[in-house]
Amino acid sequence: MSSSNNSSKRVGLNYWEQLLEDIKSITEQILNSIEKYPVEVHATNLDETSSQSITLDTKGYTLLEIYAKATTATNFHLDVSPDNTTWINDYYTWEDTTEVKETMWNGFRYVRLRSDAGGSSGDTVDLFLSAK
Repeated sequence: MSSSNNSSKRVGLNYWEQLLEDIKSITEQILNSIEKYPVEVHATNLDETSSQSITLDTKGYTLLEIYAKATTATNFHLDVSPDNTTWINDYYTWEDTTEVKETMWNGFRYVRLRSDAGGSSGDTVDLFLSAK
């Protein structure tokens, strides 16, 4: 009788171990399926001798990530718009810099990141916008 009780406890333990493994697996699948940045746009290795820009439809997400990098110092501009037609230029600017790393709250539906022309032949600029 004692051996059947031990066997029954062992089956129960295996059940709980398997259930825990299943929960871990499902949790991992869910976490991997969640987009870290639901909307994003970027352009890399753009010619810095010309002004460049990218536009992001935030789709209502309010946390905005901004990253820009240039091989030589230039000016970067963040413009905002409620409708992708009427723009508020230079809502935020970064002057004479080679890199921008910003996180900010944003209430506008559209945002545009621009770089001024600068540098010389072969100089490049990278622009990234994302919202979540």
